[in-house]
Amino acid sequence: MRAYGLVQFLTLALIALVLVLFPSRLRGAGYLWCMFIGYVIAKLFEEFDGQVYDALGQVISGHSLKHVIAAISLWIFALALKRRRLRGMQT
Repeated sequence: MRAYGLVQFLTLALIALVLVLFPSRLRGAGYLWCMFIGYVIAKLFEEFDGQVYDALGQVISGHSLKHVIAAISLWIFALALKRRRLRGMQT
């Protein structure tokens, strides 16, 4: 389980580190941060699957919501790719 935890949660730290240490030359880095926040929220829904399920009246589980958040994050990624431009360029 340690290796699983390392892979799952070290990834969060490394993504944040890369975003901070290597700022994008492209405009719209906010999209990347939105994706990162979506990933964190998805991991939290996954981690607290049962509690989310109970809190929502056993209608939808944290695992299911994790997939919804992941899909939204992928949509944000598609928007980021569509709108990317070098800083200083006119749109």
